[in-house]
Amino acid sequence: MSRNTLAKAISVIESRKRNAEFKAYRNIETLQQDPEWVAVDKQVRMCNINIAKDKLQGNDPTENKRQLARLLLKRNAVLKSHGMSQKDLLPQYSCQKCNDTGFVNGEKCSCLRREVTHLLLNDCGYFDRNCTFENSTETNADNKKVYNACLTFCQKMQETRLRIILLMGKTGTGKTYLANAIANKAIENQQSAFVITAYSLSELFLKGHLSGQEDKLAMLEDLMDVDLLVIDDLGVENTFTNVTNEYLFALINERIQRGNKTVISTNLTIAQIQQRYDDRIFSRIADQKLSMVLHLDGEDKRLTTK
Repeated sequence: MSRNTLAKAISVIESRKRNAEFKAYRNIETLQQDPEWVAVDKQVRMCNINIAKDKLQGNDPTENKRQLARLLLKRNAVLKSHGMSQKDLLPQYSCQKCNDTGFVNGEKCSCLRREVTHLLLNDCGYFDRNCTFENSTETNADNKKVYNACLTFCQKMQETRLRIILLMGKTGTGKTYLANAIANKAIENQQSAFVITAYSLSELFLKGHLSGQEDKLAMLEDLMDVDLLVIDDLGVENTFTNVTNEYLFALINERIQRGNKTVISTNLTIAQIQQRYDDRIFSRIADQKLSMVLHLDGEDKRLTTK
């Protein structure tokens, strides 16, 4: 996941911790305005000190313990009059494992991992959460091999030398579903993912190109930094002179350099990709050392599925 996503998640967890501690502080502050509470609380503390002295000096603490029991009943009655109980005097953390610190023995707590996943899901574009490997109804034997190759890629995403998966095939063969399944699995594995159509990406390039330098750099940095970028339906986008190809090359090339992964789905053939895009883009997408080109076969599922 990106450092920014983790930082946001930690900030959310820390905010819960501060809120819990502030609420307990406010409860105590309210009680401090009640003279009856101040008096009985002081007596409780003094009684505890006396019990400790009894034990230290070898005296019988029984009487002081009885006094403490009576004082605690009185103090609880004062608490009840304020609509509180003893637990309201201590921070009520959302996570009992880490007390809202986000970490247990130096490892990320489950509450922090859940928050990271929540943020990743909110930041992943037009991503379809229902498209998963587990939900797939693919029956084509060759396509199942493609699915298995993509699943292996997901499981080894952090260590594999591959940088690009190119999903090819006719319209309706399940490329978009598989691309989203890969994004789902990446998020499940605590990797950041962003899904965008090639059409929207080209429009984003144009918007960035026409905006200020700072906005342009921010737009590119977000796309370059995400662990997994899915570009769906490459080849249907509008092509803007001196914009589309230039920014697409810069994006893909920089992601390769950073070791981030990119999934591209397209209806185009290899020859059509080479013809439509300049040689620099084609050489990156079709690089046999860095890319895995996969083909999905079959008829249009959107027409054949009942």
